[in-house]
Amino acid sequence: RSACNYTLSKFMQATETYQADDLRPVEVISDADRPHRLTVSGIYELPFGPGRTWLAASNPVVSRVVGGWQLSGVYSFQSGAPINFGNIIFNGDINNIKLSGDQQRVERWFNTDAGFNRNAAQQLGSNIRTFPLRFGFIRADKINNYDLSVIKNTQIKERLNFQFRAEFLNAMNHKLLPAPNTSVTQAAFGQAVASNTANYPRRIQLTAKFIF
Repeated sequence: RSACNYTLSKFMQATETYQADDLRPVEVISDADRPHRLTVSGIYELPFGPGRTWLAASNPVVSRVVGGWQLSGVYSFQSGAPINFGNIIFNGDINNIKLSGDQQRVERWFNTDAGFNRNAAQQLGSNIRTFPLRFGFIRADKINNYDLSVIKNTQIKERLNFQFRAEFLNAMNHKLLPAPNTSVTQAAFGQAVASNTANYPRRIQLTAKFIF
């Protein structure tokens, strides 16, 4: 059995202002916007043991060993969140901030040379902000995750079943990088490097239970 779900969306919001005394909030892409969301799940029961294609007539001991095995998995993909920018000085073309996929690295997530004023002595303490809060085309890392599991059901008696599960969460050990640094005066500006990733590393869970 398998299932697949895909969602295409756009989430705009008007809950923030550029200045504290603005008459109305500015409409901008939401920090919760995730344009693409895909999930694929499936479960497959191995064709061995009683009632299956192979070894259907095996003795009770063998049938309990080879029968009742299931493989399942869930794949998830989700667009990254738009990156939040503070009140900064920018003299350039905002379209140059985004880097192409072959240029983007964790050490340079976006183009820090597009026109950002990084001089700490020249930062403004009071000004009318015009630089956008965030852009739909500059986003944090995307979710690309696999969860896999192996399940073994063993029929002991008519109403007594022993189940063993081995679950591999983030089975491929994919990193989910944190949002890049957007503090223009810091050395790490534009970097998505951190000691801890935004997700958990590969986890293996072993579970045993009786079902009756």
